[in-house]
Parts: sequence; structure tokens; C-alpha cells
Amino acid sequence: MSQELTAIRNSILNFPVSTLDDITEACTVDALMAGDSRYYDLSSLRDTSGCEVIRKSLLEHARRGEFLHLLYTGHRGSGKTTELIELEEWAKKNSFLPVREEVNREFGGVKLEYMDVCFLAISMVQNSLAEIGKSLPSEDLKEFFLWFKEVVLEDTEERKSELTTEVEAQVGGGFSLAKLIAKFSASYKANSSHTVKIREKLRSNPQQLIDRTVNLLNCGNEILKTTNYPKGFLLVFDNMDRFEPVDIDRLLNVNKNLIHDLSTHCIFTFPISLKYQPISSPIQLSEADTTLSTPGLRRRGDEWASTVQASVHDEAKVKRFRELLGNRFSPDLFEDSDDLDLLIKTSGGVIRDLMRMIVRAHLINTRVDKIDSNSVRKAITHYRNDYIRILSNIPNGLKYLVAVERKNPKVSSEFSPETMRSLRFTSCLLEYLDETGEVWEDIHPILIESRVLREACDNPD
Repeated sequence: MSQELTAIRNSILNFPVSTLDDITEACTVDALMAGDSRYYDLSSLRDTSGCEVIRKSLLEHARRGEFLHLLYTGHRGSGKTTELIELEEWAKKNSFLPVREEVNREFGGVKLEYMDVCFLAISMVQNSLAEIGKSLPSEDLKEFFLWFKEVVLEDTEERKSELTTEVEAQVGGGFSLAKLIAKFSASYKANSSHTVKIREKLRSNPQQLIDRTVNLLNCGNEILKTTNYPKGFLLVFDNMDRFEPVDIDRLLNVNKNLIHDLSTHCIFTFPISLKYQPISSPIQLSEADTTLSTPGLRRRGDEWASTVQASVHDEAKVKRFRELLGNRFSPDLFEDSDDLDLLIKTSGGVIRDLMRMIVRAHLINTRVDKIDSNSVRKAITHYRNDYIRILSNIPNGLKYLVAVERKNPKVSSEFSPETMRSLRFTSCLLEYLDETGEVWEDIHPILIESRVLREACDNPD
């Protein structure tokens, strides 16, 4: 179902739903739009200063006439996009024009580089201006396309690439960056030798693209001064945590001087593994860089029992998660309320995992009125198997989790950076904050009852 149809469907439903037929929609893993009644504020279970730091920094930079470029991260499925959407609503009310783009939609499968960010930034500005009845100056757009026409110039006229044809058509009028991006990324994914050469050209002289990007961004921000958004664009590059850490490190760290040249406010998501195991150097764009912690359900130092249910949890926090689910569906849809607690505790606070396990339990369930305990346990086992498959492909990953379970983090120096990055990138290892705000890590609870981990803990050698 498309996002548009999903939005229409959800606008018709009344949450919390009271029938199993609607529980899949109620527990969608898609980011919740602003004003969605399913949204539940979990800031008290996270680092509460996170988004407040971003808001304050944006206002200060705007007051000084400067542009804020910051990094935003957290475990996948922890609610980053939903929180970013809430930030967008705040930005609109405070005279910014936020534009969020899921970068992987256009550039999934591509080794992301600064040139892709430049093209996407201009496209985001162009499209958002059109939505408020404005447009970038045609002469500046034409100059951009004439320059790019020279970049894509081929040695022969006999067989032009689709990209060259698209650029030539745009020079004649239209100037759609969205169409250009589609052709550019598609030809690169298809291993077009022509597109590889184009990227080499752009890579060898990045300032030409940067200068033209800056000019168009300046034009866009100048136009906004006469609208309800005089503080300018806030471009949010979402889902960049789905790209390979080494590519994001090159883009946002090694080449961060190019990113800082972008003349508008920008937020970039990135893989949380780079916070723990930097590749080139510690990654940072701003003092306002923010890590969204996973909402914790246990306290630092709590021991794991042989099962998740028997292990110590902070019941007040578990109750908060029951309230979160209560915004989505009636708890009466479960045969046993303890099953809801089990799902919450097994999720480890990873909201996406929690929703997926609930939907899986519903799909397995054969009853028409309630989800039974057997279906819940089967759903957990199904999801655990996915994590075990992931863990089996991480060299020494299981060995490190055993050390964590035995409260022996000092052995981390014995493991390769790649092992550590993989464990965090895949959420086999989760980050939390204790009551003082200090970071600590724990095994994803989904793995606690796995036979491979239990046997490894019993026989560490």
C-alpha cells in the first residue's frame, strides 16, 4: 500500500482500534505523521535534552545568520524518523521551512557521495518551493543545467545515454532536478560506464558543483524571506543510517568541509555504529549533534535470568510502553495481558521490533477475536530466528555478546572494529542511558533465550 493510501486509510480509522482486522494498520512501522493520535512521547525514557538541543541551536544559528549542519543518529527502529517529523512541526511554527527526504529512496544501492547530496538538496528546495507557489529563478536553473550538460558531454553523438538525453531536454525548459536525479541514480545502479566517468569528473573538481548548489540554495532562502518561513530551509536527510558506514564516514566526516559549504540548515542521519567505532576519526559536524537513545526498560547492572519474563525490569517503564500500545489498540485484543508485557520486554525498547512482533503474532493467530499466548510465543521465536541469522554472519559477534552477558566489557579491545560496528548496526547490541545520562550497552533481549547464546554462555571456551 502506498504512503498516500495508507494515510487515507489511517485517517478513517479511529485509534485505538478494537478489532484484530485493524491491528496491522495500528502497529505500522512507518513513521507517524504529525498529529497522529498513535504518537506517544517517550522523551522521559530517552535523553530528554536531545531534540531540545537541536531546537535551541537552530534558533541561535538563525539569529546569527548562520547555518546549522548537524548529525542525528540512534538505533534503527528506535523512533528517529517519528521524532524528526515532530521536529518538523516545531520548525514550521518557528519560521523554518522543513523538508525531509528519505535518501535511500533515490540513492539506495549507491555509494553515497557529496554530489548526490548536492543534487538532492537542490531538488528538495525546488519541490518545496513549488508546493508554496514559488520557484527558483529560471536563469540560475538554466545555468546549472548548461554546466551539467558540459559535464555529461559524451565522446560520440551516435548513441547518447538516457542521462545525456534527459539533460539536453531539461536545458530546453522544465529544469526538473527530480527527473535528473532519477536518471542519474538509475544509470549508476546499472553500472553505466558513462555515469561512472561523470562521477569521476565531479569528484575531481567538487567546487564547481558546490558553488552552483550554494547559489541555488541562496536563491531559495532569499525567496523564503518574503513568506511565512523567513528563517530558511531546514533540509532533513533521513535514512542515511541504511547506507554502509564506510561510505557515510567518507561523506560526512572525511569530506565534511564540503557539507559545511551547503548554505542552509541541514540534519543528516547516520549509522550509530560510527559513534562507537569511528573509521577515519570521530564523526562530528556540530556541538548540537544528537544521539536518540533507545527507551530503556531495564537498569544498568540488572542481571539476565534464563528467560526475558523472569528477568528484572523497570516496571514503571514497562507501564509506559503499555500506554504507548494503548494509543494504538485495545489491550483486550490479547487473550492474556502478560503476553503484551512479554512482547514489550522482548523488544528491548526498539519500537519497530515491538510492532513487527505484534503484527506477526496477529498473522499467526487463528482466533478471530483475540491473539492467544501460543501465537505470541511463535512470533517471538520467528523474530528471534531472524536475529540469530544476522548474528551468525558477524565474526566473533556471539563471543562478544557472551562477554556482555557476563558483565565483562573490558574484553572489547580483543575484537575488531568491524565486529563492533556490525553488532550495533544490526541492533544485536543496544545502547541505553542510565539515570545519570551515561551510556551503557546490553544484548538485545530477543537473543537472551536463544539456544546459541545460552550454550555459549554455559561453555564460553
